[in-house]
Amino acid sequence: MVRKAGILLIVLIACRLDQMTGTTVVRTAVILFFIANDGFSIVENMGIMGVPMPPIVKNGFELLRQKSESTAQGFLEESKKE
Repeated sequence: MVRKAGILLIVLIACRLDQMTGTTVVRTAVILFFIANDGFSIVENMGIMGVPMPPIVKNGFELLRQKSESTAQGFLEESKKE
C-alpha cells in the first residue's frame, strides 16, 4: 500500500513539474515507466509459473520499456541544455 502511495506521489510531482515547464514529457515518462515496470513484473511472474506467453505480449512490453527510456533520456538531454 505504501508503494502505491509512493508511486502516486511521484506521478503528482511529475505533473507539477510539467505544469511548471509547460510540457508533458516528465509526466509521460514517469507513467510509462511504472506501466512498463508493473507489466514486466506480471510477465516475469507468469513466465516463472510456466504460463505460455504470446510473443506479441513480450514484444509489446519491450517496446513500451524502450519508449519510456527514450522519453526519459530526451528529457535529461533537454534539461542539460538549459
